[in-house]
Amino acid sequence: MKSTISILVITLVIFSCNRKEELYDQVMEIHDISMAKMDKIMSLKSDLKEKIQTLSMDSVNDHSAKINEMESILADLNEADEGMMSWMRDFHSNYENMQRDEIMEYLENQREKITQVGQTMNEAISQAEDYLEKN
Repeated sequence: MKSTISILVITLVIFSCNRKEELYDQVMEIHDISMAKMDKIMSLKSDLKEKIQTLSMDSVNDHSAKINEMESILADLNEADEGMMSWMRDFHSNYENMQRDEIMEYLENQREKITQVGQTMNEAISQAEDYLEKN
């Protein structure tokens, strides 16, 4: 009977550790996919800034509506960029002082947060690409 209980306890500990590692890996995978899009965000920001500057220099035509629209798209790209930087600053993988349940809850919350960061990035990129293709 003791050996059966020991095996059960060992199995639960192993499962618990594996679940924590699996959840951590999911968080990091979402981060890595989103982080790979940072170059695209920087490129789009640069393209928009260049277009804004070019239109701002045109003293003959009023481009204020286009400039305002591009500045709004640029603000969304900046927000997406800052969202990733903020998440990375706030994320910590040092669990030494946390209980198992706290670790699992923390990682689940981080998975939700980084998923939202990725969605914000995707939306900002899509909006900027669509605008630049049409203009």
